[in-house]
Amino acid sequence: KLDADPGYFLGFGSVPLGLDYRETGEWIEKNVIGNSLKGIGEAAPGAGRAGSLEPVLRYVHESGRNLPVWIHTFNPLGKDDIMTIVTLAEKYPAAKIILGHGGGSSWTGLLGLVQKNGNVYIDISASFTLFSIRYLSDAFPERPVFSSDLPSGDPGLGIRQVDMGVG
Repeated sequence: KLDADPGYFLGFGSVPLGLDYRETGEWIEKNVIGNSLKGIGEAAPGAGRAGSLEPVLRYVHESGRNLPVWIHTFNPLGKDDIMTIVTLAEKYPAAKIILGHGGGSSWTGLLGLVQKNGNVYIDISASFTLFSIRYLSDAFPERPVFSSDLPSGDPGLGIRQVDMGVG
């Protein structure tokens, strides 16, 4: 579908975690940039492994590539993992980081973390509750990201949820 209608979807490409910095850069150049993809994701480190995102975020930061990195932040990741991601966001401020699924069940702790980090965005697909969508959208109307979460989600439903809950 990307080739048939390049303006319809913004494709993201996955990057294996656990590669060193050089290997990560080579992977991104060949498989993300080389395929005209617009970002990196879904990055899904296991619980306690959020630090494995560092080579990806460092490469995006240092290369000057405008590639947002979409990170799965629902279970099994928890608050400590999200804190690690936010620490990496502070270390690599040129990397745009999207916390997927509204921070999952740790969404209540996001307000302060997002507030102090202008490079952190929140995706509302498959959010933990409708209240989290309203809360985060009211607090940061310029930073919610709408994604499809296909095949599991529906972007139209996400928009209707915001329309019903925000205001």
